[in-house]
Amino acid sequence: MAAGATYYISPNGNDSASGTSDQPFRTIARGVGQAVAGDTVIVGDGTYGNEGHISDGTGGWNGYASPVMISSAGTPTAWITLKAQNKGNAILDCGTTSSALGCDKYIYFNPTAAYWAIDGLVITRGAFGAIGSDGGASNIRITGCELSNIGYWNNPTQIGESAIGFNTSSSGWWIEGNVIHDVGRVAPANLDHGIYAEGTNITVINNIFYNMPRGWAIQLANGANGWLIANNTFAFPNQGTGGHIMLWNTNTNISIQNNIFSNPAGGQSYAVAQYTSTVSGCTVNNNVVFRRRQCNSRRFRLHSWHQHCREGSDVHKRGDAALQFLSFGKCSRIERGRRRRTSDG
Repeated sequence: MAAGATYYISPNGNDSASGTSDQPFRTIARGVGQAVAGDTVIVGDGTYGNEGHISDGTGGWNGYASPVMISSAGTPTAWITLKAQNKGNAILDCGTTSSALGCDKYIYFNPTAAYWAIDGLVITRGAFGAIGSDGGASNIRITGCELSNIGYWNNPTQIGESAIGFNTSSSGWWIEGNVIHDVGRVAPANLDHGIYAEGTNITVINNIFYNMPRGWAIQLANGANGWLIANNTFAFPNQGTGGHIMLWNTNTNISIQNNIFSNPAGGQSYAVAQYTSTVSGCTVNNNVVFRRRQCNSRRFRLHSWHQHCREGSDVHKRGDAALQFLSFGKCSRIERGRRRRTSDG
């Protein structure tokens, strides 16, 4: 990877400064705007507010209110990196509360953005999300972040909220090692998710998802193609229909493997569910489901589309619409998904 300049951000900095470690910028937008291919922007400890970018409550219909709008691009050999100086200590706070809106999403990628790496940040209290793109930004890596407390306000719209979201023209997103939790509006709904996305060639691995009471940890939307969802941990049920992963509309070449699903119980107790979807080229294997803190094997239900999926060696049919996965002797708790040996090695 090509090496470039390094710029520093501090809550006590000055956007008229040079951006060095001893003369840091104050806002993340200033550092991002300075960076070109190969550069690194280091965000110092502290809290970074919404800089006056306040949502109008329409979920982007009139443009997103985001403090950090990214349009620049790195290259395959010279990514641009935005990272916390100390993981978990740089807090990007949109400021939304149950009674007042803050920014829509803290980081928004415009269509020209590509080859960006986001690492180690805490992004919280977005009205509609934490990180997103509606225009086709591609080759985005999100690693080691905590995305939390998204969308908790009296949202009267049918516009969904999601910690991470991108559309069908996006490709090459890599989402690894993050903790994504507490996403959803005040009133009951099934519209708000940890990840809501379409896109092609997407990797979601080694993340922890929990507390998605108004939707699913991951909802694959129309056109999702070439997804790997592996080695993640999902915990606690959707309060409505249940489940942790939802497949919606047309989804192709989806692999769901080596995940832990802890207590996905809801109205239908699905770990992976489907709604009006056409699914092809799907594989589901080597997953483990715990339910209601019991350590014995539990039923894992795939609704009615299991005939479109290839089943792993540790999956056994039970009836027409249910699969049983074998657990490996640990009670329900939040931990990252991990690979495990199967009977065939």
